[in-house]
Amino acid sequence: MQDVSGDHYIDGAWVKDAPNGHTDSISPANGDVVGQPPNGFRDHAYRAVDAARGAFETLAWTSGPRQRAQGLLDFADALEGRADETARLLAMKNGKILGQTRHEIAAGYGEARYYAGLARNIFGRTFESGPSKLSMMTREPSGVVSVIVPWNAPVTLLLFSAAPALSAGCTVVIKPALQTPLTKAAVMASQVRQLNR
Repeated sequence: MQDVSGDHYIDGAWVKDAPNGHTDSISPANGDVVGQPPNGFRDHAYRAVDAARGAFETLAWTSGPRQRAQGLLDFADALEGRADETARLLAMKNGKILGQTRHEIAAGYGEARYYAGLARNIFGRTFESGPSKLSMMTREPSGVVSVIVPWNAPVTLLLFSAAPALSAGCTVVIKPALQTPLTKAAVMASQVRQLNR
């Protein structure tokens, strides 16, 4: 099984502080405690948003469609490489049967690959807005996106929201459901390990 503590991941590092303590993460299948993720607090949220805003304003991510595409492809590969253990963790945390969790993980990395393809195909358009006048519309990222993910399909619903935002060049702050923070941490750990290679 993956070593997943559920710590917050902010500004490129796992944050270990937990001034509001920890909460037992209970498996709905048998009532066992499967982890004790830290409770978030206001400072975590502010730090995450500030880090995401800083990354949005300073990194090449927003203006680099090739980088965004490659980042999403690398993420998909890393998640697929850890699919079995992440599916087992999701089954423990969510109460779904293993076949359903495997399908959910596959849908998640499939979604990341789909939006990786779109990252390099965000086109604008030009049209005649009046006699001898042309208007040009371009698409550009808008900033920091907040993704609040429910418990019932935490991997799929996370990537249904985060992948298009990342593909467009936005940065993302994720708030997991209270019931499944360890699953989100496992998904993030896939990407973090990929980045640290």
